[in-house]
Amino acid sequence: MPPKRPGPIVENTVKWPRSQFPLNKAKASVPEQTVEVNTTGEATNELAEIHTLASLAVIGQRRKQYTREFKLATITYWRKYSISPPEGLGLSKYAVAKRLKISERMLGQWIKNEAVILAMKTKQKKATTGRIAQFPEMENHIHEKFLKLRETGVKIGWSWFIVEAKSWFEASYPERIQVDALGNKLYTGCQFSRPWFARFKQRKNISLRRITNKAQNVPADSESPIREIIRQ
Repeated sequence: MPPKRPGPIVENTVKWPRSQFPLNKAKASVPEQTVEVNTTGEATNELAEIHTLASLAVIGQRRKQYTREFKLATITYWRKYSISPPEGLGLSKYAVAKRLKISERMLGQWIKNEAVILAMKTKQKKATTGRIAQFPEMENHIHEKFLKLRETGVKIGWSWFIVEAKSWFEASYPERIQVDALGNKLYTGCQFSRPWFARFKQRKNISLRRITNKAQNVPADSESPIREIIRQ
Protein backbone atom coordinates (compact mmCIF):
# COMPACT_ATOMS: atom_id res chain seq x y z
CA MET A 1 0.00 0.00 0.00
CA PRO A 2 1.26 3.48 -0.82
CA PRO A 3 2.12 5.66 2.21
CA LYS A 4 -0.54 8.04 3.40
CA ARG A 5 -0.08 11.64 2.54
CA PRO A 6 0.21 13.97 5.52
CA GLY A 7 -2.87 16.06 6.09
CA PRO A 8 -2.91 19.85 6.16
CA ILE A 9 -1.13 21.53 9.06
CA VAL A 10 -3.67 22.94 11.51
CA GLU A 11 -2.51 25.84 13.66
CA ASN A 12 -3.28 25.80 17.35
CA THR A 13 -5.94 28.43 17.80
CA VAL A 14 -6.86 27.55 21.37
CA LYS A 15 -7.15 30.67 23.52
CA TRP A 16 -5.59 30.30 26.92
CA PRO A 17 -7.36 31.86 29.91
CA ARG A 18 -5.64 34.99 31.14
CA SER A 19 -4.91 33.38 34.50
CA GLN A 20 -3.10 30.42 32.81
CA PHE A 21 -1.26 32.41 30.14
CA PRO A 22 2.53 31.90 30.54
CA LEU A 23 4.41 35.01 31.60
CA ASN A 24 7.61 36.04 29.86
CA LYS A 25 9.14 37.67 32.93
CA ALA A 26 8.93 36.41 36.45
CA LYS A 27 7.51 38.85 38.93
CA ALA A 28 9.90 39.97 41.62
CA SER A 29 8.68 38.68 44.94
CA VAL A 30 8.94 41.14 47.80
CA PRO A 31 9.40 39.41 51.14
CA GLU A 32 7.17 40.69 53.88
CA GLN A 33 8.96 42.32 56.77
CA THR A 34 7.59 41.29 60.11
CA VAL A 35 8.20 42.78 63.50
CA GLU A 36 9.05 40.49 66.37
CA VAL A 37 7.27 41.24 69.63
CA ASN A 38 8.33 39.86 72.96
CA THR A 39 6.15 38.95 75.92
CA THR A 40 6.17 42.52 77.25
CA GLY A 41 4.61 43.82 74.04
CA GLU A 42 7.64 45.91 73.04
CA ALA A 43 8.97 45.75 69.49
CA THR A 44 12.34 44.02 69.35
CA ASN A 45 12.97 44.78 65.67
CA GLU A 46 13.92 48.26 64.49
CA LEU A 47 11.79 47.80 61.35
CA ALA A 48 8.76 48.99 63.31
CA GLU A 49 10.32 52.41 63.78
CA ILE A 50 11.46 52.53 60.16
CA HIS A 51 7.87 51.92 59.05
CA THR A 52 6.73 54.72 61.34
CA LEU A 53 9.07 57.17 59.60
CA ALA A 54 8.33 55.88 56.09
CA SER A 55 5.42 58.19 55.31
CA LEU A 56 7.33 61.25 56.47
CA ALA A 57 10.37 60.19 54.46
CA VAL A 58 8.33 59.98 51.24
CA ILE A 59 7.05 63.52 51.72
CA GLY A 60 10.56 64.72 52.39
CA GLN A 61 12.01 63.09 49.28
CA ARG A 62 9.34 64.65 47.08
CA ARG A 63 9.59 68.18 48.44
CA LYS A 64 13.26 68.12 49.46
CA GLN A 65 12.22 69.58 52.81
CA TYR A 66 11.64 67.83 56.11
CA THR A 67 9.37 68.82 58.97
CA ARG A 68 10.43 69.40 62.55
CA GLU A 69 8.79 66.13 63.64
CA PHE A 70 10.67 64.05 61.08
CA LYS A 71 14.00 65.59 62.06
CA LEU A 72 13.44 64.92 65.77
CA ALA A 73 12.24 61.37 65.07
CA THR A 74 15.35 60.75 62.97
CA ILE A 75 17.63 62.03 65.74
CA THR A 76 15.83 59.81 68.27
CA TYR A 77 16.19 56.79 66.00
CA TRP A 78 19.90 57.46 65.48
CA ARG A 79 20.51 57.91 69.21
CA LYS A 80 18.75 54.64 70.01
CA TYR A 81 20.41 52.45 67.38
CA SER A 82 23.80 54.12 67.01
CA ILE A 83 27.07 52.48 67.92
CA SER A 84 27.61 54.49 71.11
CA PRO A 85 24.68 53.24 73.26
CA PRO A 86 25.35 49.67 74.51
CA GLU A 87 21.68 48.69 74.17
CA GLY A 88 21.55 49.72 70.50
CA LEU A 89 22.06 47.59 67.42
CA GLY A 90 25.41 49.14 66.61
CA LEU A 91 24.47 51.03 63.44
CA SER A 92 26.78 53.66 62.04
CA LYS A 93 25.60 57.13 61.10
CA TYR A 94 25.85 56.17 57.43
CA ALA A 95 23.72 53.05 57.96
CA VAL A 96 21.02 55.00 59.81
CA ALA A 97 20.92 57.66 57.09
CA LYS A 98 20.68 55.01 54.37
CA ARG A 99 17.78 53.25 56.09
CA LEU A 100 15.86 56.50 56.45
CA LYS A 101 16.69 57.57 52.86
CA ILE A 102 18.56 60.74 53.77
CA SER A 103 22.19 61.77 53.39
CA GLU A 104 24.75 61.24 56.12
CA ARG A 105 25.67 64.93 55.97
CA MET A 106 22.04 65.92 56.54
CA LEU A 107 21.77 63.62 59.55
CA GLY A 108 24.94 65.13 61.01
CA GLN A 109 23.57 68.66 60.63
CA TRP A 110 20.32 67.72 62.37
CA ILE A 111 22.18 66.15 65.27
CA LYS A 112 24.41 69.22 65.60
CA ASN A 113 21.46 71.64 65.47
CA GLU A 114 19.09 69.64 67.67
CA ALA A 115 18.50 72.59 70.02
CA VAL A 116 17.53 74.81 67.09
CA ILE A 117 15.15 72.16 65.75
CA LEU A 118 13.48 71.82 69.15
CA ALA A 119 12.78 75.57 69.14
CA MET A 120 11.00 75.33 65.79
CA LYS A 121 7.22 75.35 65.52
CA THR A 122 5.17 72.25 64.76
CA LYS A 123 5.43 71.13 61.11
CA GLN A 124 7.97 73.90 60.45
CA LYS A 125 10.56 72.93 57.84
CA LYS A 126 13.14 75.70 58.05
CA ALA A 127 14.84 76.92 61.20
CA THR A 128 14.70 80.54 60.15
CA THR A 129 12.32 83.31 61.14
CA GLY A 130 12.85 85.42 58.04
CA ARG A 131 15.21 88.27 57.23
CA ILE A 132 17.61 89.31 60.00
CA ALA A 133 16.87 92.67 61.60
CA GLN A 134 19.04 95.44 60.16
CA PHE A 135 18.63 97.63 63.26
CA PRO A 136 18.05 95.24 66.20
CA GLU A 137 18.48 97.98 68.83
CA MET A 138 15.65 99.96 67.28
CA GLU A 139 13.35 96.95 67.17
CA ASN A 140 14.15 96.01 70.77
CA HIS A 141 13.40 99.57 71.89
CA ILE A 142 10.06 99.63 70.09
CA HIS A 143 9.14 96.16 71.34
CA GLU A 144 9.77 97.03 74.98
CA LYS A 145 7.73 100.21 74.68
CA PHE A 146 4.92 98.28 73.00
CA LEU A 147 4.78 95.73 75.83
CA LYS A 148 4.49 98.47 78.45
CA LEU A 149 1.64 100.16 76.59
CA ARG A 150 -0.09 96.82 76.00
CA GLU A 151 -0.19 96.22 79.76
CA THR A 152 -2.15 99.46 80.23
CA GLY A 153 -4.76 98.34 77.69
CA VAL A 154 -3.96 100.99 75.07
CA LYS A 155 -5.05 100.07 71.54
CA ILE A 156 -2.01 100.15 69.23
CA GLY A 157 -2.05 100.08 65.43
CA TRP A 158 0.67 99.58 62.86
CA SER A 159 1.08 103.34 62.31
CA TRP A 160 2.28 103.71 65.92
CA PHE A 161 5.22 101.41 65.18
CA ILE A 162 6.15 103.41 62.06
CA VAL A 163 6.14 106.71 63.98
CA GLU A 164 8.21 105.27 66.82
CA ALA A 165 10.69 103.68 64.42
CA LYS A 166 11.21 106.91 62.49
CA SER A 167 11.61 108.89 65.71
CA TRP A 168 14.28 106.50 67.00
CA PHE A 169 16.05 106.46 63.62
CA GLU A 170 16.17 110.26 63.41
CA ALA A 171 17.64 110.50 66.93
CA SER A 172 20.21 107.75 66.36
CA TYR A 173 21.24 108.44 62.74
CA PRO A 174 20.65 112.13 61.94
CA GLU A 175 23.27 112.00 59.18
CA ARG A 176 21.09 109.52 57.26
CA ILE A 177 18.10 111.85 57.08
CA GLN A 178 17.62 113.84 53.87
CA VAL A 179 14.86 116.20 52.78
CA ASP A 180 13.67 116.35 49.18
CA ALA A 181 12.35 119.39 47.29
CA LEU A 182 8.82 118.78 48.59
CA GLY A 183 9.94 118.68 52.20
CA ASN A 184 9.56 114.91 52.63
CA LYS A 185 12.10 113.11 54.80
CA LEU A 186 14.12 110.33 53.21
CA TYR A 187 15.59 107.64 55.45
CA THR A 188 18.77 106.17 54.01
CA GLY A 189 19.28 102.51 54.88
CA CYS A 190 15.79 101.67 56.12
CA GLN A 191 12.32 101.74 54.60
CA PHE A 192 9.54 101.92 57.16
CA SER A 193 6.88 100.15 55.11
CA ARG A 194 4.26 97.49 55.71
CA PRO A 195 6.57 94.66 54.58
CA TRP A 196 9.14 95.79 57.15
CA PHE A 197 6.42 95.90 59.81
CA ALA A 198 5.26 92.38 58.88
CA ARG A 199 8.80 91.02 59.30
CA PHE A 200 9.17 92.94 62.56
CA LYS A 201 5.98 91.35 63.94
CA GLN A 202 7.20 87.91 62.93
CA ARG A 203 10.58 88.38 64.59
CA LYS A 204 9.05 89.67 67.83
CA ASN A 205 5.96 87.43 67.73
CA ILE A 206 3.63 90.44 68.03
CA SER A 207 -0.14 90.23 67.65
CA LEU A 208 -2.25 93.38 67.38
CA ARG A 209 -5.46 91.68 68.49
CA ARG A 210 -7.11 93.35 71.42
CA ILE A 211 -6.91 91.54 74.75
CA THR A 212 -10.33 90.96 76.34
CA ASN A 213 -11.44 89.79 79.78
CA LYS A 214 -13.62 86.92 78.54
CA ALA A 215 -11.18 84.25 79.67
CA GLN A 216 -11.25 85.42 83.30
CA ASN A 217 -14.67 83.85 83.99
CA VAL A 218 -13.73 80.31 82.94
CA PRO A 219 -14.86 77.67 85.49
CA ALA A 220 -12.12 76.13 87.59
CA ASP A 221 -13.19 72.60 86.60
CA SER A 222 -12.21 73.24 82.98
CA GLU A 223 -8.51 73.32 83.93
CA SER A 224 -8.52 69.83 85.43
CA PRO A 225 -8.07 67.93 82.11
CA ILE A 226 -5.07 70.12 81.26
CA ARG A 227 -3.52 69.45 84.65
CA GLU A 228 -4.00 65.71 84.19
CA ILE A 229 -2.20 65.85 80.84
CA ILE A 230 0.69 67.81 82.37
CA ARG A 231 1.06 65.25 85.18
CA GLN A 232 1.36 62.35 82.70
